[in-house]
Amino acid sequence: MKKFLKYLLKIIISFLLIAILLDVVYTSAIEKTIPRNKVRYALSLKNKHYNVLFLGSSRVENSIVTSMFKEQNISILNMGLEGATLGDNYLVLQLLNNNNVTFDQVFIQLDYLYNNNEDSFSETSMSNLMPLIRSKQVTPILREFDKDFNQNYYIPFYRYLTNSYRIGFREFVSSLLHKKPRISFEDGFTPKFGTTKLAKEELPKNIVSYSKVYNKINNTCLSMGIEPVYFIAPYCSKMVDNGFVRKLDSVVDNFYDYSGVVKNDNNFYNCGHLNNNGAQEFTEVIITDFFKNKKR
Repeated sequence: MKKFLKYLLKIIISFLLIAILLDVVYTSAIEKTIPRNKVRYALSLKNKHYNVLFLGSSRVENSIVTSMFKEQNISILNMGLEGATLGDNYLVLQLLNNNNVTFDQVFIQLDYLYNNNEDSFSETSMSNLMPLIRSKQVTPILREFDKDFNQNYYIPFYRYLTNSYRIGFREFVSSLLHKKPRISFEDGFTPKFGTTKLAKEELPKNIVSYSKVYNKINNTCLSMGIEPVYFIAPYCSKMVDNGFVRKLDSVVDNFYDYSGVVKNDNNFYNCGHLNNNGAQEFTEVIITDFFKNKKR
């Protein structure tokens, strides 16, 4: 029995040492490489100033052509995140604000996601932060929002095993090889090309009476001395509005409705996302309204 217990103890210690070693190696590789996602990129920015920040989901990432702003000598940060919730937008805004990254204007895309009243962020953003869980910037954020914080913080390599899809072996190898991400985060715009079959979609018929995360975003911007601009990006002609945009306008300050500004359905990749031609058309509208015509 004693021999068995000693053997078992050796196995446990061996596994623990291997887990600690893998944790150190993975973390070191990911920390020292260039950021491979926008959340990490936001963490890397410090003491910078931009004229404009755009926050939103892929309906920002695929719709705001940053090069067109730069042609007007407007410095811009497009932090649209594919699959992002308002909680993700709030996370990015927090990280930038904490790192003394400042802006003259902040544009935030709102749509049906306004109805998601959770102030937590998505699993994607959560996993992107996991390698830096012991960073003084990241620890308090994950402690508040990660339900498995203790396991991820105290158990070596646990966070890599449970988030292997995004920070597993493939990400480790890519980091070791200093493989660049598929897009330039300095640019932040990811164009879509062509048009898929445009299916009928619907916006919600009702709107929540109070959005906790919207208020957190709004208050953060105001604390930065900025009145944020909220807008809804274009939808194709098959989108059924159900009066949602009007309701959104009634509860959101400084809101601009661009849901129908792109008329030609050939300028959409799908009903909720513009293709490259549509993105250029929409970006020109934003630049004209807010920078050429000085709408504000």
